[in-house]
Amino acid sequence: MNIQQCTTVIGNLQNDFDSHDFILKFLEKYPVEYGKLLIKYKNVNTAHAEIGRFLLDNSEQYLNHLKIEYKGEHESLNIFGNMSPCAKWHKK
Repeated sequence: MNIQQCTTVIGNLQNDFDSHDFILKFLEKYPVEYGKLLIKYKNVNTAHAEIGRFLLDNSEQYLNHLKIEYKGEHESLNIFGNMSPCAKWHKK
């Protein structure tokens, strides 16, 4: 996963989105890269946490590469259709 891929995914999301939205769109656009994360971490939850960490590390709060602002935590449906906590984001 890299900044350009994330920027592309974010460009295809609404102004307000959450990490679950991002993960689903990332999976759709970059299935090979998503698969590499699963292989690397051997665990879906760990791979998804890594994606969330990448977003946070490159958000307005830190490096501002992605031009997104962290808006806190909430619960939404994950890619498996289960409610779970994740980060909320807003495009800058």
